[in-house]
Amino acid sequence: PAYSCSTFLLNGCEDKFMAKSYDWDQLHANVLINPRNLAKQSLVITPGDQPAQWISQYGSLTFNQHGRELPLGGINEAGLAIEIMWLDTSVYPAQDNRPVVNEAQWIQYQLDNFARVADVVAHADSLRVNPIVAQVHYLVCDKTGDCSTFEYIEGKLVIHHPLKINALTNSTYDDSISFLRKHDGFGGLLPEPKGSSSLERFVRASNHSLDYGTCTFTPESVAYAFQGLTRVASPTSIFNIVYEVGGGRAHFRTRLASQIKTVDLSEFDLSCKNPDNLRSLDMNTVTGGEVSAQFK
Repeated sequence: PAYSCSTFLLNGCEDKFMAKSYDWDQLHANVLINPRNLAKQSLVITPGDQPAQWISQYGSLTFNQHGRELPLGGINEAGLAIEIMWLDTSVYPAQDNRPVVNEAQWIQYQLDNFARVADVVAHADSLRVNPIVAQVHYLVCDKTGDCSTFEYIEGKLVIHHPLKINALTNSTYDDSISFLRKHDGFGGLLPEPKGSSSLERFVRASNHSLDYGTCTFTPESVAYAFQGLTRVASPTSIFNIVYEVGGGRAHFRTRLASQIKTVDLSEFDLSCKNPDNLRSLDMNTVTGGEVSAQFK
């Protein structure tokens, strides 16, 4: 199956919005609150792999389909946001003595430990990803508007930082930029494509990102981000997320519940002292608007 995920950053003068259209064959998902100061050990399934161990430095809000600590994306209290996308050509490193995380735990590890993209870049090669299910790559952005991609190409970690274009779909970043250069506004003559292929969606996401020029956050900024997600969505997209990077809020809608819902990370106690601080919400909850108080 051709999974059609797209992510881009709207980089305004002050406010930054990271937007994700997620395509998959499962409709369920939860929004989870992850406290700080929790001791963790990664799940390993291959004999000989050494699990990573760490203590979370930052609390976070994540979107999870496969259980706690296995997010598909999220944002932490320092303003670091991460999203995952399928990449068929991913080839992961051979077994070595580095500590191991799987493809989803990589996201939680970064959200737990770092506040800036530059820190993720500096430490990324100290871990090895051993995937359980998916061949993926990542777009990571922070509240300054700095972004980076992380991909595994021919068994090696390839990082692009800083980015020329703050977007990512389901092709390598290099292939995406090469295709983009053939189009009007980026050095070429071709008009904006209308198809649903990864490279065509990358062009539309890039255009939508670069067309954003507001310097002050308004509700229309969130609406503009959702318009961009509609612009790149496929018929099988199951949910859309817009992060206020640095603002600590996330807005989302799903195919089963199209009302836009908002979660504010600052409304939660992120300490690990109370087990009740481990809270979640069904992403397909029908209620729209502010839903922070509905977590259980």
